[in-house]
Amino acid sequence: MGEHTRSPAAQGGHTYLEYCCREALDAYTLEDALMWQQEISRELTRRIAFVAEADWPTDIKARTLFDLMHRRATHNARARHAETALRKNENLTWRR
Repeated sequence: MGEHTRSPAAQGGHTYLEYCCREALDAYTLEDALMWQQEISRELTRRIAFVAEADWPTDIKARTLFDLMHRRATHNARARHAETALRKNENLTWRR
């Protein structure tokens, strides 16, 4: 993550997760997009760990963990689909 944390977006008004999402969407190649997708997954994992340790009300904590875990699972499934298509050299529309 080293070079990514030095970006202005990562240090400014946007969160690192938002920065990674923009980079994934703006990636020129599928390989670059997948690299950013992996970084998004790592960031979601970090956020899950943070929330799990937070001293929050149980209902808010449970809902937040559910939302983050669901987002990570959905995101990972889509990334695996794209990785499989790339590996099989299939045509894949990854930008709409």
